[in-house]
Amino acid sequence: MSAKAGSDLALGLDLQLAEEVAEEAVAKLGWSLERAQDGRLIVHEDASKLHCHCSPLRAELTFITSGPSSTELAIRGQVPGWGLIASKHAREQTDLLTRRIGLVAIAIIRQRPIVEAWKRT
Repeated sequence: MSAKAGSDLALGLDLQLAEEVAEEAVAKLGWSLERAQDGRLIVHEDASKLHCHCSPLRAELTFITSGPSSTELAIRGQVPGWGLIASKHAREQTDLLTRRIGLVAIAIIRQRPIVEAWKRT
């Protein structure tokens, strides 16, 4: 049994760049990352930084190309266990991962020339 949480992001980035953004965000959190055979990224929270009553988050990141410079990202996190503590941890850590990926994406998009940003809208 596990507590689950999820979120979705629309990234104004091509697939390769979106994956690089996610990898950078995960590295900055100090979490580990592996690539599944089907292309998903599997993220593991660092258990050594948690309180004794928390289990680490495992999140699956699925990237879906929705245009030449647009990628949808589905984040599905789960924490072993059930109840308020596991549910809260799953939700908070999935939200943290989502925010961090979003912040890295925003930083990259802001580095683009204004003309390219106008083309996207």
